[in-house]
Amino acid sequence: MHALVLCPLVQRVWSEAAIDTEQEWGSIGSMTEWMKRITEDTDEGETCRLIMLAWAIWNERNNVLHGGEQTEASIICSRATNFLCHYTNLMQKSGVCRVESDEREHHWKRPPKGMWKINVDGAVFKYKGSSLVW
Repeated sequence: MHALVLCPLVQRVWSEAAIDTEQEWGSIGSMTEWMKRITEDTDEGETCRLIMLAWAIWNERNNVLHGGEQTEASIICSRATNFLCHYTNLMQKSGVCRVESDEREHHWKRPPKGMWKINVDGAVFKYKGSSLVW
């Protein structure tokens, strides 16, 4: 909870983005529950913005952990907003199909002994009739 909610810098980022994070922290057991609470009354665009802000905060955390200088909250917000804008425009131009998932929660499971689990991501380019996996 500290890295994405309680840290003083993070609080400034959420405040700069006009996101109300003032909730009863003792009743929130996990980041998943916190994200569900702050996104429960938002539309898809606002939910994407919240997720992008969380990503930018996490990215900044990693930057500082690896020796980078701390960035101001307003710049972190601007980067998240710009990245989301570029991403949205790219998705519209490229014709990438978005696959809707069902409402079930998915949990990571350890692979059987002697096996490796590798995460991959992919995209489908509708206008090209092709896909890409990385």
